[in-house]
Amino acid sequence: MNKRERVEQVLNGMLPDRVPVCLINFMSIAGDNKLSLGNFFRNGDQMAKLHIQALEEFDHDMVHIQNGVVSVAEALGCKVEMFDNVPPVVKDYIISDVIEWVKIKIPNFDKRGSLTGELLQATKTIVNKLGDSVFIRAEAELGPFTLAGQIMGIENFLIQLTDPDKAEDIMKLLDFLTEVVIAFCLEQSKAGAHLI
Repeated sequence: MNKRERVEQVLNGMLPDRVPVCLINFMSIAGDNKLSLGNFFRNGDQMAKLHIQALEEFDHDMVHIQNGVVSVAEALGCKVEMFDNVPPVVKDYIISDVIEWVKIKIPNFDKRGSLTGELLQATKTIVNKLGDSVFIRAEAELGPFTLAGQIMGIENFLIQLTDPDKAEDIMKLLDFLTEVVIAFCLEQSKAGAHLI
């Protein structure tokens, strides 16, 4: 039984030969290699290389590919701030009112240099090098509610939730952001991830 099969046994409700292990080590592998998270998250090839090295060292079953939780917000047009030791955060929002959801378009997630593009590159590289021998869990980030908070500021979004006159636009924004999240999930699936 290989690593992928071991994880799939559990997901299918069966008992594998041993308990499968997933290391959520995307930050620690950068730190262990004395890399700034900002630089690490913008280099999918390096992310892949270090995930593979960690797999060889720790022999876990599932590779968890992630670079924080703002890559989709960045792809939609938000400016993000990168740091050395903590994940990136949204710095500038793209809308201030839920009614502005009509301005947003589904982006090209595969753009190299972007957080989503480098995340997809890391997924593709790991899949190309390891094939189906290991289970690949690649992040597609958060759901539409959290993404709404990221693109307009969480406090601002929560305040607008209390306004009954905005209810229809809130639902339209959340429906649209659901499409955005699904689109990125499909990109990760096309890149070869087993779980998104």
